[in-house]
Amino acid sequence: MASKSDAAPASVLVVHPAPLVGRAMAQFLRLQSGVGAVHFVRGLAEAAAHLRQAGTPAVVLVHAGLLAPDLDAFVRTVRPLAPRSRFLLLTDPPPEQPGIHAPARSLARQARMDGVVSSDQPLAALAQAVGVALRGPLREAGHGATMAAPGSFTPRQHQVLELLLQGHSNKLIARQLDITESTVKEYVSALLKKFDVKRRAELMAQLQQL
Repeated sequence: MASKSDAAPASVLVVHPAPLVGRAMAQFLRLQSGVGAVHFVRGLAEAAAHLRQAGTPAVVLVHAGLLAPDLDAFVRTVRPLAPRSRFLLLTDPPPEQPGIHAPARSLARQARMDGVVSSDQPLAALAQAVGVALRGPLREAGHGATMAAPGSFTPRQHQVLELLLQGHSNKLIARQLDITESTVKEYVSALLKKFDVKRRAELMAQLQQL
């Protein structure tokens, strides 16, 4: 019988509607979490197909934006395909109400999620949240099962991230988004913190691997 140390590394599936963000999360998990394979798919139908073909991952991260309009489909077609996986809901709390808010908890409970992952901390915390999910059972969603880690980016951060990936300077980004250059610097600084890097060159190096 194989020892526990001989077992294959745990895998993770990221289900996110924004390709750049989803791939960024998957790439960061590959680099930081110590898990085995990390896969990314854009929607629930792709998630179901992946689970049928590739087997059951240890952790499945699902963005709340995919569940709200199609919760029944998720509960009927995706959740049953991975009964032993730990499902974490990725949610974007509004700026005026940081942390996990009531609608997210309600959605997590209806979707039978094992935990909720918030987007108000650095991206490095996502690996920690996945590690928590891998190590042991979580409390039932809707009964206090929350973890502070990033589920996504704000819409403006997403725009800046895409333009950075295209190689645009802060000045050009400011012109395209009709904001000041100092505001762009603030967004870039926030992205550096999310990716747990200190310099723009390090951020670009990670983005170019997506």
